[in-house]
Amino acid sequence: MDIEGDDQLDLDVEAYSRNYEGRNLVLRLLHIAENSVGPMFTDDLELEALRLAYDLIRNDGIVCDMRLFTVIAEKIQGRLGEGYLLDEKWRLTKNNNFVKQDSILRNDLESATDELEKDRLALRQCWLHYHCGQMAIVFRPYPRQVQTIDAYMATLLVALETRNFGELPHRSVEQIAYCNVKRAYGFKIDCFKSLSNLLESKYQVAAEGFVQLWKEVDNYNYREVTSSEDIVLFGLVCAMATFSKSTLQNAVDTIVNPIGQVASHLENVIKPFGPCDYLIDVIKKLLAGHFTDCMTLLEKQRPRLLLDFYLRDHVDNLLSMMRDVIIVDYLKSFSAISLDNFTLGFQGGRLRVDSGGMVITESQVKRLMLEGKIKGRIEGQVFCPQMQ
Repeated sequence: MDIEGDDQLDLDVEAYSRNYEGRNLVLRLLHIAENSVGPMFTDDLELEALRLAYDLIRNDGIVCDMRLFTVIAEKIQGRLGEGYLLDEKWRLTKNNNFVKQDSILRNDLESATDELEKDRLALRQCWLHYHCGQMAIVFRPYPRQVQTIDAYMATLLVALETRNFGELPHRSVEQIAYCNVKRAYGFKIDCFKSLSNLLESKYQVAAEGFVQLWKEVDNYNYREVTSSEDIVLFGLVCAMATFSKSTLQNAVDTIVNPIGQVASHLENVIKPFGPCDYLIDVIKKLLAGHFTDCMTLLEKQRPRLLLDFYLRDHVDNLLSMMRDVIIVDYLKSFSAISLDNFTLGFQGGRLRVDSGGMVITESQVKRLMLEGKIKGRIEGQVFCPQMQ
């Protein structure tokens, strides 16, 4: 199935929001609202995202970050009616409730004598500060196993939001042992490690981690951070940018059966005409050597990829790396090239790749050679790449 896509991108924000929860969902909706203005998006996408984010803070009772609430209400600018204004009285009440709850927890913590009770109260205080946007709170070590892993999970959320990972991806022996018993925790921590690698631009390591998680995305979830479909999406994008052709083929084979249908255990994860469905089609074109179609479909998906809360800052870099993969794969058919003998190919410094019109510039090929992705030499005006 060839998926061409519409010129205007339409996103079902309501369905999208069901994949996430808590503070992360609010941040995602705000990101969509801030980045969905332009001819590629439907007119109501921004307001729909803001409406859902406003309702979540106003009605959820867990997320109580009044700074976020103020930003959302100000962006709405009264366009959704009187029910979506910046309610100063309600905002003051929520702030007072936070101070009151924090004070009660602090007093209870100081008076508690049982160590298990202290751990429980301290963890509640940490979650309160997290959902209210107080990221500077320090998570102290917890002596007991369950409390240790729960506190550790809380620090992961803060690390992802602040992009400050430090030593968090390196688990302690106790945490590893506990996660072997409670795989749901292990799945989340492995997801965090792959996500932190993506955010630190370690794309190949991230791809390997996400691909390993594909076999479990229908059994576990990490809704407070990402969705099961996102895990497949991140793996596909990073794999396209870093994997060899054979490794990419093997990765795709794990989610698509021989006749081209999505593997049964991922049928509820990979939505028809969703981003993963599009990327699978893109990869098929890449593996078949249809380079122009591949890049055309990728460019159509760029606005959708930019709406992802974690992928946003890496889309252009990953797309550039994918173009490099395509160029290197194309040039593998040549053992040596001289610019003097390539007059008919390079016209104005551009080489046509296939009948679809995709071209490779002379400067691109030289850059890839200097980066070691193509073996060869440059002598004056002569360019001789030698492919292994």
